[in-house]
Amino acid sequence: MSTWNRMDWEDIADLTDRAFWGVGLGQDWAQMMWPYLAKAGLTRYRTEIERCQVKIYAMALADFYHQFCWVACQEPQDEEYCDWAEALELSEFRIGQMMGDDPDFEPDETRGYSLTQAALRFLIKDARTRLMPVMAEFPGGALGLMQTLMYCSRDYSYDDEIQSPQDVFVDWTVISSGQGY
Repeated sequence: MSTWNRMDWEDIADLTDRAFWGVGLGQDWAQMMWPYLAKAGLTRYRTEIERCQVKIYAMALADFYHQFCWVACQEPQDEEYCDWAEALELSEFRIGQMMGDDPDFEPDETRGYSLTQAALRFLIKDARTRLMPVMAEFPGGALGLMQTLMYCSRDYSYDDEIQSPQDVFVDWTVISSGQGY
């Protein structure tokens, strides 16, 4: 029987450098969320496939943050899933293994995605369903999470007046489902 390993924040540093550059305090937000994933057991693995799944959770966290920025702040972000996978050393072979023969997977050729991009999009969307209950455990619940997202998603200087979450209406169901963009 193999022992449990844990992926620490430092293990995904290359992803955070690529996924959060120029997007407010996104790295700070993701680093703040990582212990909640750890507490829920989403950073633990025994096998290589489980290790890759933890990387997908990290990508789903980045994707959630980007979608929030898009919905709340009208800051569109490119879906750079293949770049993120490269930063995490997540190979196409492992992505294929994770996909297996999932009958629900249908590549979306109308959006011009490569097969790898479509598979990553599918895996990330699935991972978000596991992340949402974890994120709901954030202090203050959904409102507390929205407050930190609002703060971290903007590029503030010390002279800026920070908007409250009430200043921007965000439909939680849109962000949590991954359907906002």
